[in-house]
Amino acid sequence: MKTLKRRWVNIMKGMWIVVIFVLMLVGGVYAKDNPIVIGITEPDPISHINLESTDGNYGSAYNGTLVFKKMVERESGGKMRVKIYPNCQLGGEHAQMEAVRLGTVQAGFISTCPFPLYTPEWMAFSIPYFIHSMPVMYKVLKGQVGKEFEDILLEKTGIRILGWSQLGLRNFTNSVRPIHNPKDLKGMKIRVPKSADLVKLVEALGAQAAPISYSELYTALQQGVVDGEEQTLNIFMAAKLNEVQKYVTLDRHKIEMNPFIINEKFYRSLSPENRRIVKDAAITACTSYRGLIEFGYHLWFKQLEKEGIEIYHPTEQELEQFRKAAKPVEGYIRSKAGDEWVDKVKNAVEEAKKSLYELD
Repeated sequence: MKTLKRRWVNIMKGMWIVVIFVLMLVGGVYAKDNPIVIGITEPDPISHINLESTDGNYGSAYNGTLVFKKMVERESGGKMRVKIYPNCQLGGEHAQMEAVRLGTVQAGFISTCPFPLYTPEWMAFSIPYFIHSMPVMYKVLKGQVGKEFEDILLEKTGIRILGWSQLGLRNFTNSVRPIHNPKDLKGMKIRVPKSADLVKLVEALGAQAAPISYSELYTALQQGVVDGEEQTLNIFMAAKLNEVQKYVTLDRHKIEMNPFIINEKFYRSLSPENRRIVKDAAITACTSYRGLIEFGYHLWFKQLEKEGIEIYHPTEQELEQFRKAAKPVEGYIRSKAGDEWVDKVKNAVEEAKKSLYELD
């Protein structure tokens, strides 16, 4: 009887081992057939740079998004998939950021233009003609002030920043005349994103500000609804604005960053291993995108010159005229971001400059 009972126990054990093995196989198949899907939103059109070719637009955020997609899908063995929504499919940048905040999509490369709507503290980084060095900006963002801002954004919006990339320095372009100083802007209608500090800046310089969505920008310039706009050179090229603008003035009035953001609830729902994969992919995507932008700048200037577009570098005296005219904007920024945050960012910038440029 004991022998029979022992045999029965062994048979049951064997059956359970088989059941568990089958469940593991089914689970593996199920995971691959039903992967975690990460929706990525970004404003730029699909680029022809696809890691196999270098014939395409170096300034498109699509390039960084594609790096993220390839890395996540490869490292997860297909258990995570990335679906890209390029070319403002989900609306303008404000709509895209709201989509990530609400979890409609999980992540995205979003410029910092919408940030002040949620976190006015970001405006402290936007004082006109104050920060015009990308290495300085990165050093500040990777330091204590940058970490404090990331915590504020997370607390107020439920959005986590996984990595920082850049759109670059914003400059004025138009189709009317060269802009050498603020007086040349008078009478022009300049498109700006829906960002209060940029509206104030354009008005302070004597032009009329026209907030228009990025997705409508090309048509507005083409039809003469506005005379010009202010933009980073890579977005200028990505949106093909060189087809509808004739003059570029490199006044570098503001740095625009392009962080990789993710919905915090979704991020926390991932397993520790999947979070590692997503984090590594986001940082790698930001690094790759930054490199392509820097490489692209050298090609864009050459291309614009060939197309007959006039590029003007203001002299130091002319830049001082821009700074002086834009001075009231700092007062507005202080009223929104607070003196404490403005002073904190200013001090961090000065420390970054000393660290980078002063000899020991």
